[in-house]
Amino acid sequence: MAEIFRGTISDREGLPQAITQLGRIPSSETNWRSFVKRAIPLRGGAVGTWSVTASDPLAEVLIVRDEDFNDTIAWLNSFFAGLSPVTQWCRVVTHSQASRIADREEQPRLGNMLGAWVGAILAECSVQAGGVQNMRDMPGSAATSSATFAAGRAEAVWNRQSNPAEVARRHDELSQSLREGNRPIGANSLVPVWAALSGRADAVNPSDRRALEPLIEILGNTALQARKTEPAELVTEVAIMAERDFNLPEILECASGPQVERVRALDRLGEKLASGPKSPVIDALLGMGASFVEPGSAIAPELLRRYGRLLPTAPIWQGVFAGAFSPIKVLTDQAGLGRLIAKALLAADDLHGRPTCDIAYEELIRWITPGRPLKSDLRGMSARALSVELLPGVTCAFAFGRADASHAPIPKADSSRPTEQKRAAVRTLQEIDSALANVLQRIETLETRGLQRSLALPEPKDNKTRKRDKS
Repeated sequence: MAEIFRGTISDREGLPQAITQLGRIPSSETNWRSFVKRAIPLRGGAVGTWSVTASDPLAEVLIVRDEDFNDTIAWLNSFFAGLSPVTQWCRVVTHSQASRIADREEQPRLGNMLGAWVGAILAECSVQAGGVQNMRDMPGSAATSSATFAAGRAEAVWNRQSNPAEVARRHDELSQSLREGNRPIGANSLVPVWAALSGRADAVNPSDRRALEPLIEILGNTALQARKTEPAELVTEVAIMAERDFNLPEILECASGPQVERVRALDRLGEKLASGPKSPVIDALLGMGASFVEPGSAIAPELLRRYGRLLPTAPIWQGVFAGAFSPIKVLTDQAGLGRLIAKALLAADDLHGRPTCDIAYEELIRWITPGRPLKSDLRGMSARALSVELLPGVTCAFAFGRADASHAPIPKADSSRPTEQKRAAVRTLQEIDSALANVLQRIETLETRGLQRSLALPEPKDNKTRKRDKS
């Protein structure tokens, strides 16, 4: 973090000049911790920058009173229409948010749970893509647009100050408004997964907390022991703990014997769990059993495909435990996609500098009408996508709208095997040839009959012969 911070306090009347011409007005040099403690006037703000030089006249941060936040966002959008969106170049935060930024740990970290978070993100990407096992061609930006990445990034940046339910609500709201089509699993359904990864049972409904607490203990112990215990030995230990805490002999059977027997045991476990009461822990136990069958594999959709509707988050839990058992394998799998995700999760945040997003959630949500597509000339760094700051320091990409048909790639036909269109065209030509041959044959028959009749006609009679015949 930059030590020197230049800022000034202003009322509403002086805010436009302070925000756009900070270098031309008197400002004091201080540090961020001291600056956020200053009192802010009604409907005013504290404006500042970490930049040492005045090469960019625009301010980097605007702090307002908590009760003035929504009014200030609306005022900024109307007053700075030419510089909209304002949150693209100036972070607008409340006084309480600024204090939390000053008190937080500066380096994002996830501790022993990094591998489990990466496994969960890989598994979610596979599920949202329809159960794809090979994601070698998926770009890293697509993985970082997932809801679990947003939750993991919030945990890394804000630690226990993050709110998983709020992250889920905002991600679902923007996904429904910006993205086309329905996602198989909404972010709200993943809150229990995030609660277990962050070790916070209080993040879920009170009815699920008691059942989730032993699972959190098992997951935390697994991630802690992964660095000094072989995966096969660790799987056995975890299976014994799970059988003891949840009274499930079937889950212990998933961790012993040859793989064929483990798969059969997983089917028995799935049938038993699917027939019982519904709970997020049920999905977690099935995902844990699948991770016993193939330890370290975050993506194995064929193992849980038959339970996709009854226990939809089980594949995500499988990714969680795969990353906990073998973080190295998860980070090296899928052609290094796991490493890109880990790098993005732990990247240095932009909370002490200019925002890197296209727009912040609080400003974007004012432009969205539920049930209608986003109509705006909003420009982002990427075509047909917006980089949205869901929370301060937590940025996620959202694709929106349809791609231009004139720029869409033309699909190439596979010459190695005939397509259905080719087969239909061949059948049509054969039918035309057959019909044409039939017509020609009929014409030839008619012409032949006509020629035969013309040859069999009698000689023409003269007038005398005709009169004699009449008499």
